[in-house]
Amino acid sequence: MVGVARTILKMTATQKTSRVLAALLIAVVAGSGCVRWSHADSHYIKPASIEIARPENNGLVNILSCTLAFSDGQRCKLSGGDRTTVSVHSGAAWVTASSPDPFNPKSGDLAAWQSSRFNFNLNPGETLRLSVEPKSDDSTYTGGWIIKRN
Repeated sequence: MVGVARTILKMTATQKTSRVLAALLIAVVAGSGCVRWSHADSHYIKPASIEIARPENNGLVNILSCTLAFSDGQRCKLSGGDRTTVSVHSGAAWVTASSPDPFNPKSGDLAAWQSSRFNFNLNPGETLRLSVEPKSDDSTYTGGWIIKRN
């Protein structure tokens, strides 16, 4: 501390004024938000996206909407021939598909046809391309949905 005091005493008035102005400039710039001292920006994670296609199908199943449910709570509906893109956080996640049974509409079960849970892990900025199709055995729909990578 004594060394600092001696240095200040030896400084000319011009040098002292210059140092004070520099300190004030730093304080003003930092206080105005021009310089960020926090690491808040480093916590921003670029989102990932999922492009989903539902190819056209034959007959009644083509107009049947299936509901896609994502692990982050998002939902969307696709009918035959539809496409959509969903923005999600990067990292581990999943999606499922469900719909009523088009051959038993009186059941009232809105999720009679279901897919298995499709798990994935996305990097920031990555795009995953998926398709969702009704389960079938040759030309016979067997109930349920299949989600797969394109």
